[in-house]
Amino acid sequence: MCGICGKAHHTLLHPYKNTAEFKGNAEEKEEPHLKSKAEIDRELLKFWEVEGAQRKTTIQDHACEEHFTQSHARSKDGKYIVHLPFKDDPEKLGDSKEQALVKLERLEKEFAVNDQLYYDYKDFMDESIAAGHISLTEDTDGAKYYLPHHAVTNSSTKKREIVFEASSKTTTGLSLNSILNKGLKIHEDLRSILTRWRKHHYVFTARVEEIVKQILIEPAERDFLRILWREDPREPIKEYTLNTVTKVLTPATYLSFRMLMQLALDDREYCPRAAAAMNDFHVDQLISGGASKGSDNGTSSSIL
Repeated sequence: MCGICGKAHHTLLHPYKNTAEFKGNAEEKEEPHLKSKAEIDRELLKFWEVEGAQRKTTIQDHACEEHFTQSHARSKDGKYIVHLPFKDDPEKLGDSKEQALVKLERLEKEFAVNDQLYYDYKDFMDESIAAGHISLTEDTDGAKYYLPHHAVTNSSTKKREIVFEASSKTTTGLSLNSILNKGLKIHEDLRSILTRWRKHHYVFTARVEEIVKQILIEPAERDFLRILWREDPREPIKEYTLNTVTKVLTPATYLSFRMLMQLALDDREYCPRAAAAMNDFHVDQLISGGASKGSDNGTSSSIL
């Protein structure tokens, strides 16, 4: 439910973490709580023009943007569905299954001597399958890409994470990442956002939780995001597909922010304040505020 308009609609920015609020000493100033659709459109258009002018773009960049504009869709629950922005024919990918199999067998040897690693892996797979981020699939004809995977420990959280290897080369020397377009860097420079942020009397920061997992991959292209897995080495190996964008993909940053920009355009009529705040996003981090406590809360509530 929108904190501004009171209507139910999908903003995809839930859950988020509100991490800070600082109060200024200056007298609070009132500011309009809503902006018109035309004002939001002008702000978003200005953002695109400024960002485009500041960066050198290539033919591939423009092709990637056109590809997104023409091919993205939205599911019934409000999530965006995107196509992989290929810059080369995926049929050129060679065999990748054998290497993925070798790495899985190596991983299973580690499981045999490290129970906690196994349970962490199993928990990740179970949770991902339950959430719909990973699905069991069948072996089919046509081009495919298998992503090897391994575990790493996050240095800040000390939590073990599963990493997929989209840059692993196939027998032709190409990897999935090598044939994907990176896309434009369309998020604003962090220094500019922080400079603007410091001028607010009331500020807050927030982060979209696992933003890439909010973006679905077109089902027909999920064969390029296959993984191998089994809970027990005595069982047959099963094939799965990743159903959402994963952060190791070359265009992950572009797709993440481009999805947010599209969300601002699509839902600006329902949540104009949230749409205007898109200029304050740095990838998945929102760094924003307002002249009064009410305006600050209005922005954060509408985004939630």
